[in-house]
Amino acid sequence: MMTSFVLSYVKYHLSILKPLIFIFIYMIGTFISMYMMKDNERGFYFLSITVYLIVFWFFSVGVVTYFQHSLVKTIFSGYTVAAVLSSTLAMLSFFHLIPNSNLFLKYERATALFKDPNVFGPFLIPIAIYSILKMEQSKIKLKMRWIFVFFLTTTGVLLSFSRAAWLNYCLSLVVYLLLRVFHFEEYKLWIRLGFMKFIIIPIVIFFIALLGFVYLEQLNEFFIQRFGFQTYDDDRFATQMDAIQQGIQNPLGIGPGQSEIIYLLSTHNLYIRVFTESGFIGFLGLIGLLIITLKRCIRFSFLASYQKQAYFALYTAVLIGIFANSLFIDSLHWRHLWLFLSVPWAYIPQKSESANNLGNHSQKKNQAIPD
Repeated sequence: MMTSFVLSYVKYHLSILKPLIFIFIYMIGTFISMYMMKDNERGFYFLSITVYLIVFWFFSVGVVTYFQHSLVKTIFSGYTVAAVLSSTLAMLSFFHLIPNSNLFLKYERATALFKDPNVFGPFLIPIAIYSILKMEQSKIKLKMRWIFVFFLTTTGVLLSFSRAAWLNYCLSLVVYLLLRVFHFEEYKLWIRLGFMKFIIIPIVIFFIALLGFVYLEQLNEFFIQRFGFQTYDDDRFATQMDAIQQGIQNPLGIGPGQSEIIYLLSTHNLYIRVFTESGFIGFLGLIGLLIITLKRCIRFSFLASYQKQAYFALYTAVLIGIFANSLFIDSLHWRHLWLFLSVPWAYIPQKSESANNLGNHSQKKNQAIPD
């Protein structure tokens, strides 16, 4: 009965076959690589998390396809609450304004309820970008609320002192603003002049937050230190080179979760981990999934209906940021990565949304869209 109830609220479109094929290829490569595992307990544990996230991806696509945009807004509402609370806790802990603040810090970097600041920082970035989207779409009375959300999440990212998260943030912000400023109409490239004012707000807030922290004496040296080369970077890059060589020598992979067992350190790179652990087959499957999802996001950031264009610009920016972040951090088990890999596949384009309608909403594009 429970299964019937759950299945009654899922719906799938034929477009899901493409990502499913690539996920299937990835899992084939992963299962083959299990024959090479040295630590079976760790391997099965690591694989179980991966399978859980793939199941999460599959049901997210089905549920969002069924409920469409109303559920997307609900998801982002919950995500926003979590990001705001996490950012607030991070700020209070970092400045030691609450008891036992060290519980929410690691290496003097903000983590809130996360185990690693390198995961905490990237978790906040989608909501920082989403708050810009809501600044544009909300009425004047609500804009201040979203400016406050943007400030909080931006501050949280800065306090994570994660260089990869900073790269992720800057890249996501730039990509989103570019996709919202430029649009196509009747096969010509146009600029949304009405959106230009929204660019100023996040940029000013970002620099105010950055300058404020830099000029605080207790943070100045820490910022300078984090921008520089760290002592452990040599070990990290050496491990990555060893992993690449191991992957070339073992094209079938070494098994899920085995990098730390063989190299004693994490590869700190999503692509190298998958290439080494899941082999050529698994690597091609996962990379294929990432590419076709990003391609779909970019396409519908121009082709979708006017309001959904902003959301696909958000998905595109977030995914590009995470993909860049993944060059320095293993993000395979990030739930928000799999969330943003799922939502774009839940969108079913309408027949009226054709290339001839690209940006053909000139009367709306300078107006706020009510919630």
